[in-house]
Amino acid sequence: MKIRAAVSREGQPYPLLETVELDEPRPHEVLVRIVAAGICHTDLRAHQGGILPTPRPVVLGHEGAGIVERVGAAVTKLRSGDRVVLSGSSCGVCPSCLRALPAYCDQGFPRIFSGRRMDGSSPAIQSIALGHHADDQIETLLLALSRGAGLPGLAAMPARAQRGGLEIHRPLLAVAGADIREWLAGRGLPWIEDPTNGDARYTRNRIRAVVLPALAQAFPQFRATFARSIGHAAQAQELLDELAAQDMETVGNPPRIATLQTLSHARQANVLRHWLMQAHGCAPSAAQLDQLLSQVRACTTRGHRIHLKVAAGFIERKGDFLHWYNAPPSPKTLL
Repeated sequence: MKIRAAVSREGQPYPLLETVELDEPRPHEVLVRIVAAGICHTDLRAHQGGILPTPRPVVLGHEGAGIVERVGAAVTKLRSGDRVVLSGSSCGVCPSCLRALPAYCDQGFPRIFSGRRMDGSSPAIQSIALGHHADDQIETLLLALSRGAGLPGLAAMPARAQRGGLEIHRPLLAVAGADIREWLAGRGLPWIEDPTNGDARYTRNRIRAVVLPALAQAFPQFRATFARSIGHAAQAQELLDELAAQDMETVGNPPRIATLQTLSHARQANVLRHWLMQAHGCAPSAAQLDQLLSQVRACTTRGHRIHLKVAAGFIERKGDFLHWYNAPPSPKTLL
């Protein structure tokens, strides 16, 4: 069936309303006609990218209300015409869920932002090709450099990636934007220019209008040489990811503090970043990670307390382990 939805796509300043195709409800699913919907701050962060590894395109928004239109064959507690309120999915068995805090479920990210159903099935679209070109890639690298980014930022955009069961291809990363426009014009093919591309309030646009022409004049081969550096950064990050996965097997999920302390400082930082991103979809700032590493190093007594702000949540010590929550438990909730 065709529906209207606010679709988040890479490169757009905000989600845009589109007509999309929606599957019929499966046996354990419910079709709801949405009357009111909200996009929370976490949805906006997912749209902006760089923190939550959410596949694109995606329809964000996990808060709403509506009326049940149809129910799957295995649904027994709802029927057509029921008025319902929608919220995020939770596992029911993690520490947060057992403390009656399902909004802070340890599996909240993969359930809400992975682009998959709860049974792990892939979305209807299996793969997508994006039109990012060489200029987009250089702009991404320069933005990362301006922010003091690490290897994930310096690796810019991969030519091929897989997120939430969706294969993403960028076949034009070695082709300059001007060459693509010239090719299209020579064949009389139209294209759409993002109306925000000329808005100097956006740093990316200032890079495109001012920095890239200056680079072309000073270093005519900058696209090729920068692309090599991007490839080196991507390869180095791949090695770090492999090492982090191996260390996670030893440290555990959630990480055991004593085992963490047996690793070098650099490997502790690497595995903690990996744990936070893979398990919770968040990334610590450099200052937050340094503070966490300092606390892990100092944690030598049973009574040592760890409670630190990390990304949009908090890391706490619970016995021998580190746990991450995306908000501090409210004392009123625990009464």
